[in-house]
Amino acid sequence: MYVVNEIHVMMRSDDYFVREYALSAVHKMHGLLSSTISELCDFIKNENEPALRSAAIRIFSEKKIVDASDYLFSQVESFDSLSRIATYETLGEICDMRHYSDFFQKYSCEKDSHVRSKIVVSLARLKMRFHEMKVPLEDLREFLGNPDPRIRASACLFWVDPGDENALMEYKKMLHDDSPRVVSAAAISVYNAREHRVVDLLDERISATEDPAARASYVFALRRMPDKKSSAIMLKLLSDPDVRVRRNAIVGLGALREKSAVKPLIELYFQEMDECRENLFKIISALKSIDNAETASTVYREINKVGNDNKHRATLVKFLSHFAWENMANNFKVYLQDEDPRVRANTIEAMMNLRERGIVSNEFVTKGVFLMTCDSNSRVVANAVRALYSCGTSGVVSVLREMLTSNFEQARKAAYYVKNFLPAGIMDVELQSA
Repeated sequence: MYVVNEIHVMMRSDDYFVREYALSAVHKMHGLLSSTISELCDFIKNENEPALRSAAIRIFSEKKIVDASDYLFSQVESFDSLSRIATYETLGEICDMRHYSDFFQKYSCEKDSHVRSKIVVSLARLKMRFHEMKVPLEDLREFLGNPDPRIRASACLFWVDPGDENALMEYKKMLHDDSPRVVSAAAISVYNAREHRVVDLLDERISATEDPAARASYVFALRRMPDKKSSAIMLKLLSDPDVRVRRNAIVGLGALREKSAVKPLIELYFQEMDECRENLFKIISALKSIDNAETASTVYREINKVGNDNKHRATLVKFLSHFAWENMANNFKVYLQDEDPRVRANTIEAMMNLRERGIVSNEFVTKGVFLMTCDSNSRVVANAVRALYSCGTSGVVSVLREMLTSNFEQARKAAYYVKNFLPAGIMDVELQSA
């Protein structure tokens, strides 16, 4: 209780960073006492910094403090725009359907279009949580007819009740909106109402437009439509000239777990190394979602087929480490003996990735890369020393004991050589104690 009281005092501090720390402490609490909730309410009312006020408001959502709804509704109009957005997002998570009229009243009074769009999003979330909540058709038309495309797009997020032909008809009208964002949002709702032919409309829109932002928006909608046609369209768009379109297609194929995308995504990985490296991480994530084991097997087969293209093989070896399982670990020991230094250097990095994933142990890495400290290539040596040190000096020393007494001269040479790359005195102390 003493600690809680101290946090309450800190929340009233004149120092911004003290108040920020106090909010962080409240966030970490497992449950909130009524006194802490009261302090939060006072904090929200009196705080002048939008970022801190917004952070305090979001605590009500994170902790599911449903009783805070009335208080937030009573105060929201006095807040800055950032805090109003945080308030409506929070209310969308903690309110029940009885508050629909409160939301609509605030929407009618709000002057900021961005904030109004967030109110509509919160209402849509409320409808998603309470399907039985009725949204009057005139209200829906009010939202869909707003001149701001953000509000129209947000209005398309409302769940369509089965058999509600009037609402579905309104969404179908929005499929012809001038804004690609609105069309995409409407298409998702129409698809969820079991009107799956909307996928064909999006395909036509993608083919007809030369605007990459519009294509990216339509692909975003396809990501939400688990349909073979959606997957086929996105597979085709992996070769789109615009990076945003390709990125949405990559993420979409991962979300839909489209197995036929494994090989095309692997091929795209190498193209994106020159085009957009940010997409490399998206590809890895997508492949993990689709089929980790199948991806590992496919990459392994590609390594064996690559022939004399050493640069390609080096990249494949490192790429494999994102998907390889325990039974594949010993293959990396083989790659350490490759004649190309790029392959050897990448293999060490790959083994460290396997360690971070929990596939191999520190000892496996240490024993595997120790001799690489005597490699003729400086990058290989640097990677080897970095790997040894990251595995912990105790792990290095345990292998050193074996290497120092080895009859193999290269092993003894490596043991002494690695000492130069580690903190002064550490190895001497460890070896003496041994």
